[in-house]
Amino acid sequence: MTHVEKSRKVFFLSWPEAFQAGVEAAGGKGWNMARLDRYGFYIPAGGVLAASAYQILQKKTIYLKTWRKSRGVRLSTTLEKRRLSKNSS
Repeated sequence: MTHVEKSRKVFFLSWPEAFQAGVEAAGGKGWNMARLDRYGFYIPAGGVLAASAYQILQKKTIYLKTWRKSRGVRLSTTLEKRRLSKNSS
């Protein structure tokens, strides 16, 4: 196994993968859906977003919101400046 393969993050788990990964990796709902699939209950085809993927997304979203606040960038402010610059031309 190469270094790239070891460091690769898995963001989506099939139902069997979610069952094997456990509740920490698949989340509570995802792992329980995987258990139902494993024991023969009808579960629609699909899988679950890994908990690590959700955590990364959450961190990036918080970072972007913080960055925008610190820069004073707001969509309404940006649109207002554009409107004013068009009217003054």
